[in-house]
Amino acid sequence: MEQEFVTQKKWVSDKAFQQALVLCKMLPGPTSFQMALWIGNSLKGKLGGILAGFSFILPTALLLGLFAKHYDQLMAFSHSDSILSGIRVGVLVIICQTLVSLSKPFLKDVSAWCVVIPSCFLAIVFPGLEPLIIFTGGILGVFFRAAEAPKWALKTATVPVLLSVFWVHFKGGAFVFGPGLTILSTLQYEVVQKFQWLSQKEFLDAFALSQAIPGPVTTLSSFIGYQIAGWPGSLVALFGMYLPGVVFVLFCLPRIAQILEEKLWIKTFYQTAFFSVVGCLGASAVPITLSTLMRREQVVSFALLLVIQVFQKTPVWMTLVLGAVMAWLSN
Repeated sequence: MEQEFVTQKKWVSDKAFQQALVLCKMLPGPTSFQMALWIGNSLKGKLGGILAGFSFILPTALLLGLFAKHYDQLMAFSHSDSILSGIRVGVLVIICQTLVSLSKPFLKDVSAWCVVIPSCFLAIVFPGLEPLIIFTGGILGVFFRAAEAPKWALKTATVPVLLSVFWVHFKGGAFVFGPGLTILSTLQYEVVQKFQWLSQKEFLDAFALSQAIPGPVTTLSSFIGYQIAGWPGSLVALFGMYLPGVVFVLFCLPRIAQILEEKLWIKTFYQTAFFSVVGCLGASAVPITLSTLMRREQVVSFALLLVIQVFQKTPVWMTLVLGAVMAWLSN
């Protein structure tokens, strides 16, 4: 999003993007979907926000729904595991490139890294507290710069089943703070342990694919809903997961941003909180790295893809395809 809408098309200013990212990371629900809503709303109002959000989740949701439908056949394919692992290597490369891009404006700012590094460490140890870490980063920035500022600066779709599917995913989208991995841990408890709708293996296989293909990881709801109640279940699960984000971003966030914009200290808060955001993003890359770079050939593929990305600036889709091809050839 940052590459497409800020750097290339210049539809959104870098400052506005950073401020929206800070606010969305502190809201409950999936941040990537909320950012899509915010961009659409900024460009073309609420209708644009709804269209952007729907377009953002549709491709991945359909792919995961189809994956659920043909799950057994796909898992029987001999090279499926190696291809997925190669795509995950590509995803890791994209994450690293994004971190570098977001860090460029403050690369030589020592005080910024004093916020980024502790935020990264805390987000690794306490992933569920990510919004609090970001908020604290912003408050600390206001506090430590107070001396420089004025005095203000301190499968059978029955109605009961569908309602249960909706409520489980609505709770994930409305009440769980932090990155997509945090939401998915809550889903795993509800879906596998509490209701036993899916086996642990089915959930983990779907989770692996949702990380490997483009799009938000929370579209895993499409797979879960389909396994429970077919396509109606898939649609209800997606609706439950993303409805809170629509309400928060299109109706609550503009008012919050307007109120905050009038506060003199908000510029310092946004700036320092953004450093915490970058640290938390770095933390999200750690579990992916540990689960992806487990063999020598995966490390070699990662290094090659990273070099290609740095010097050639290849599109995201090409990086993922190259990762899959490398994994297949090395198998």
